[in-house]
This record gives sequence, C-alpha cells and structure tokens, in this order.
Amino acid sequence: MVTRQPASKRLLEVLAGRRAFVAAGVALLLHAFTPVAANAAPCEASELEGLRLSVNRNYKQWSIVSIESLSSDDASIWKGKWGSECPGIASGNFDGSGRSQFAVLLISEPAGAERASRSPNRRMRLLHVVADGGLKYRQLDSGPAALVPVIRSLPPGTYYHFNKGSDSRTPFNSTTDMVLLEVLEASSFSYLIDKTRVTQFTLSF
Repeated sequence: MVTRQPASKRLLEVLAGRRAFVAAGVALLLHAFTPVAANAAPCEASELEGLRLSVNRNYKQWSIVSIESLSSDDASIWKGKWGSECPGIASGNFDGSGRSQFAVLLISEPAGAERASRSPNRRMRLLHVVADGGLKYRQLDSGPAALVPVIRSLPPGTYYHFNKGSDSRTPFNSTTDMVLLEVLEASSFSYLIDKTRVTQFTLSF
C-alpha cells in the first residue's frame, strides 16, 4: 500500500533542494479552453490566452512560471530538453475524462527583490482549475520555493513508489496522465488525483 504524507511537509523538503525523488499526479478540469498537448505550447501561445488572463486576474501578485523565471542554468536545461514549451502550464488527460485539463504553477517574488537562482523569500502555488459554469480554482499546495520548480505531464504507465524508510520500491499503475512538479536536476514532487481524492507518491525512476 502506498504511504501518504502531508503534501506541505514533502513540498518543503523538495523546494529546499533535498534530493528525494518524489512524484504524483494532479487532475484538472478545464473544458473552456482549446486542448493542447502536454506542455506543447509556449507560455504566451494564443490558445492559452484565456487561461493566462483568468489566472492574472485572480492571482495579481503571482506570475505563471516561464522560462524567464528560471535561473540561467535551469533555463538552458529546460530549453535543451523541451524547447519553448511552458514550464508553468501542463495539460493532459489527468482525470481520464478526456476533457481539456491544465495544471498551473505560480511564483511570487517580494516587491523590489532581484531575481536570483535561489531565494529564501520566493513562494509558489500549484493550482488546479475547473471549468464549471466559469473557472473555479483549487489550490493544491503552496510554500517557499528557494529554487523555481517546473511542471510537466507524465504519461500513463507503471511507476515505482519509493518507500523511504525501507529503501524498497512498490510498483503501481497510472491509467491517466500525471502532473510532475520538479526542481530540475534536484528533486521531483507531484500529485495523482481522481474525481474525489489526491494521492501522493514518492517516485523512484
């Protein structure tokens, strides 16, 4: 059986730069926008304009993570692997419904702060957005982000849950896409959600 841990505790571990491989998936519902392949579009793509405008209106002190948000090293890594794709918006069939779904990753910098690769005052929010008679936002997690994380989709398949206490691995199958939150070349964190609950996995790749 997969062990559950408080998301906020694990997030603090990951964003502090501890090298624990953690992952999971999160489902969003957003049929109001044109579906795009997982992270396939740049942040400024026209098909994401409705989503951007809504996020900017509802989270005025926050910004969607973009390539420009990353340190120069992380930006080079991201562009080398995923080109101009947006590191702060991921899409996929996360809940198996086939509807257009997005995960959105936000960061907030203190007023007047200079952007730096590591900042003790930076914060992040991971959102799931539901189109249900208008856009409804659900905050999945928030906390300090000393390093700017990124998100992307993981395809369905067999993964391994890492049992930290025993150093053993437990296989599990995901039948839907998952959303992966990671600090590049450091650690990974994410959520797996169905229609009623969120389940956290520590992934061993």
